[in-house]
Amino acid sequence: MPGWLAKFIGGLSSKAKFVELPSDAEANLAAHPQVNLQPKSIIDGPVTLPLWLDFPPHHGEPRTYDGVFWEVEPRGEYLYYLAGAFQKNYKGLLRFGTAPLEIRAERNFETDVIRASLQDGDRAQAEARSSMPWQGMTVVDACHLLLTEARASGSESWIGAFKGTSPDVLEGRSRLRFGLQSQTREPLLEVKYERFYPATADGGEPFLFEVKTQCRLPDVPVDDIITLHEEVAAAYRDVPSTHISGATRM
Repeated sequence: MPGWLAKFIGGLSSKAKFVELPSDAEANLAAHPQVNLQPKSIIDGPVTLPLWLDFPPHHGEPRTYDGVFWEVEPRGEYLYYLAGAFQKNYKGLLRFGTAPLEIRAERNFETDVIRASLQDGDRAQAEARSSMPWQGMTVVDACHLLLTEARASGSESWIGAFKGTSPDVLEGRSRLRFGLQSQTREPLLEVKYERFYPATADGGEPFLFEVKTQCRLPDVPVDDIITLHEEVAAAYRDVPSTHISGATRM
């Protein structure tokens, strides 16, 4: 459909469909069909990572959380890239958050989700330090050093910006955060790339694209995790305004 026609008749929407499930999680899982998710390949790096999804940025039919993840409520995400040694449940679904190292690239069109993410990102970017004392350190050593510094200033995490990267979310910005996993208190490294794409003159919808890497492996070098993250993020620096559908939210 031409962009001018889409605008005239109200346009196609990539926004998620709201769904409601019964509150009984065990019954919901029991009713879910069996799935057979298999890795596309294995990534050799600082650790061995199963690669589950790898769609190019222009792909018109990325996956959603439905039929891939369990133990998470979807909020309209479209998955383009997914790697990590996730645990599976008995229906074959990946248990969200169980991979010691994971990388996700996803797009979101939900107005409230985008607004909250950008507000959080602006606050984090304002706190980001430009120094890189973590270079040459493992995740656990960097967390021990930097969280001591962060707590002295009243913070529970240490946020840093990448040298030479733009702080402008319209151009794409990157940062990393050292903290502790909320339940296990394990050392945690999070690396994020995010770029906001505003609406276009030909009817393209505004969306947020993110590449998120989380690592709970204490003895892996921070530099290796950042290199792995940046290799994925580089493939999604420029994402076209493509209409897609199928996402859900609860």
